[in-house]
Amino acid sequence: MENSLAGHVHDGAFCEDGWMLYLQALDAGKISRVEAEVAPCLLGVGALHADPRNPGWLRPTSPFVALEHLRQPLEREIRERWERRESLVKSFEPLLARAKADPHYSVHQIEGPELIGETISHAIANCREEMLTIQPTSSRPPKALEESARQTRALVEREVSVRHLYQRPMRYNFNLRRYYLEAFRPGQLQVRTVNQIVERTIVLDRAVAFISTDENSSPTLQVSSPLLIRYLAHVFEVLWAGGAPLERPLASSGYGDQLTPARRNVAELLIEGYPDKVIANRLGIHVRTCRSHVAKLMELVGAGSRTQLGYRIAQAGFLDQAQ
Repeated sequence: MENSLAGHVHDGAFCEDGWMLYLQALDAGKISRVEAEVAPCLLGVGALHADPRNPGWLRPTSPFVALEHLRQPLEREIRERWERRESLVKSFEPLLARAKADPHYSVHQIEGPELIGETISHAIANCREEMLTIQPTSSRPPKALEESARQTRALVEREVSVRHLYQRPMRYNFNLRRYYLEAFRPGQLQVRTVNQIVERTIVLDRAVAFISTDENSSPTLQVSSPLLIRYLAHVFEVLWAGGAPLERPLASSGYGDQLTPARRNVAELLIEGYPDKVIANRLGIHVRTCRSHVAKLMELVGAGSRTQLGYRIAQAGFLDQAQ
């Protein structure tokens, strides 16, 4: 039988020919050995057995018996793997307790998108009270939004407090804005925007945190130090206090619609002397978009040069108005 099964590999219980022959055998009550040779899997899993009265024929085993025969080794394997998992977790408990108390193990680096995603998803699934996130980018791929929506709905159903911080350009991302304002009822989660922001940060129950310092979120730091987590939560609260709720429009200025919130953000960094590339990076926008805002600001305040622009912006005083 081993030789007849060599090379006969498939994902299901039987191959396609096997299913057809098994149905034929069930209807007729038997099948010839010659016909069954094209599907050795039927004998291999016990779906057919020898006819004691005629060695040239095979009889079909009851589907209930065949299913049980196929299911038993799978259930045994699952049980053995679960027992091995529990044993592994138990054996690591002393090491985990020691690592938790040792500051040298309070921060470690996770690499690889798959491992990072699994680690963060597992931590979010175990979040019970509060999730704080800082998102430095205003663009989220559709797949990432769907996963975020699934995780967030699970959190709000458990009455977990969810707060997100984004940079101001997020307000002009139609899909992202609609996602937050339409996918969730008022009060289910809170979103605010600020001018400048730190790297992507997630704080869960103020017990574990994740920090990504790369635009692709890899590598990511996992933080378990209470002191560091307290600091990260404090940074979040400071930024949150100065943020504008997403559902409220930003205040306008004396320049009407010409001084948009995006141009105001550019102006604030421009008068501090930052070049276009730095401004664009800090605000999460393209350099071309930044230069377009600079050109419009020059036109707005009547500046003939970049140096004069900074002076004219300060002289106009529109950055001193409350946002």
